[in-house]
Amino acid sequence: MNSRNSLVDVDLDSLREQFSGARYSELVERQMRSLNCRLELAIQGAIAAFTEEERIVAEHIIDIFNDMASESSFWTRDCADVFDQICTMFSVLLSERGVSTESRVIFNMFQLVTTNFAEHARKSKTARKFMGIRKSFFRT
Repeated sequence: MNSRNSLVDVDLDSLREQFSGARYSELVERQMRSLNCRLELAIQGAIAAFTEEERIVAEHIIDIFNDMASESSFWTRDCADVFDQICTMFSVLLSERGVSTESRVIFNMFQLVTTNFAEHARKSKTARKFMGIRKSFFRT
């Protein structure tokens, strides 16, 4: 089965509403706790669902957000704002390459960035502390 076929249709506006009001670090923490050692598989699955062109853009976006994540203020941002920024950036960069995509693929980009941060937090006590993730909720 193609990984892309496993992506579920989503309503981006509805998801944005659900994310509104929570800190982005809280979502990263939830992903880390719920997926735990399956995070690497989730990341691999998200990457496998992209076309080659989407993969190139995804790598660029991950680099951008890794840079943003070095600022402590990033981790206190509203999750809906981070969601918007990732989704918009992915859509715009793909559009500039002449590629259009579906909402489920755009959401996959958001999931990839988030699970990438969750995997980093799972492996690094220093990262968890910087992100504001409490150790009491996670076993290393």
